[in-house]
Amino acid sequence: MSREGKVPRPSGAFEEIIVETTNRKNILLVDDHQPFRDSLAKILSGEGWQMFGANDGEEALEILRREEVHLILTDLKMPKMNGLSVLEKAREKWPDLKVIMLTGHGGVQEAVAAIKLGALDFVEKSASPEVLDQKILQVYQLWQLERENRRLRQGWHNIFQY
Repeated sequence: MSREGKVPRPSGAFEEIIVETTNRKNILLVDDHQPFRDSLAKILSGEGWQMFGANDGEEALEILRREEVHLILTDLKMPKMNGLSVLEKAREKWPDLKVIMLTGHGGVQEAVAAIKLGALDFVEKSASPEVLDQKILQVYQLWQLERENRRLRQGWHNIFQY
């Protein structure tokens, strides 16, 4: 969904712009443990998030090719492709993609590696739904601010045409 509007130009003329106003907030949950994925998806869907699920990293990358995803929640330890590899490959292709690592048994070394690769947070799977929802909301707000910043910069660039 989009909204049209007019922006004044320095000459006094107005330029048509279109502002995206979609309310969809999409999360890709990557975890090889189906019951965990299902229960977390149920909780987050109730909070208004659109959920996509993947059993492993390869399936996650395929979903990313097809769907607009704002945030990845990925398990650290999975067969085929671990969460660090998912993070690295996803951010290579989609550098603005936000990622939170989930772990049931990660340590400081894994957390540091995840942050260096671009993860915004490293959360234990045992965290309460409220804590996880708050972290997701913070990441989503960051994504919205970055998107708005890009849109405003493009608008100013179009207006002043340096």
